Amino acid sequence: MINPNGKPTDTGKKVRRWLLQNTSENSPQFGNLSDLFGALTENQIVGKWGHEQEYYEKDPNLRLQEVFANSIDIIADGGQELKLLKKWTPTLGSTIERLIREALA
Repeated sequence: MINPNGKPTDTGKKVRRWLLQNTSENSPQFGNLSDLFGALTENQIVGKWGHEQEYYEKDPNLRLQEVFANSIDIIADGGQELKLLKKWTPTLGSTIERLIREALA
């Protein structure tokens, strides 16, 4: 979703537009997706939920922790956010879901 020049691709721009239109500061709906994509893309693709850049600068591990935490929430819920995650980033969604299932087996 981010090209080699560090800018969002066309798909990334569509995802960002969708997140901005479908997230609200007043509702957590789709907040995990917004926070996840913010962490993955250094806030280039983010809706109205997420963390400021200063948060991530405190500790280099925070991005990974946010990606993992939001992915777990999305997969555990199993709802529309999971469908969108698999649509937009099929490898990430499927890989994390597989790892969780294997860990629980």
